[in-house]
Amino acid sequence: MRRYLAAAALQRMARTRIAQHLGSQPVIPPSYLDVLELPSLDETFGQETLLVLAEQEQRRYGYDAWGTYQNLLDHFFGEIRRRHWGQRAATNGPSAS
Repeated sequence: MRRYLAAAALQRMARTRIAQHLGSQPVIPPSYLDVLELPSLDETFGQETLLVLAEQEQRRYGYDAWGTYQNLLDHFFGEIRRRHWGQRAATNGPSAS
């Protein structure tokens, strides 16, 4: 549930940049907000949801969840800027070992 909501919040936070690189994508529907006592994904484009979720995770698991989510988003954007991102690498048959 937490990973699902983190993905939904990150998508909303980066929606414009995602569309710029990958075209328009369907929004991940909100779920589990009530179960985890999180604010709406519509507040500050998902940032408030992710902040509260990160605070919960930090208290529960003891790691910097907010920093982890920011690094994940930075890594994602770094990857999709690569020239052949999302395409399978061409192979010329089995590699010689």
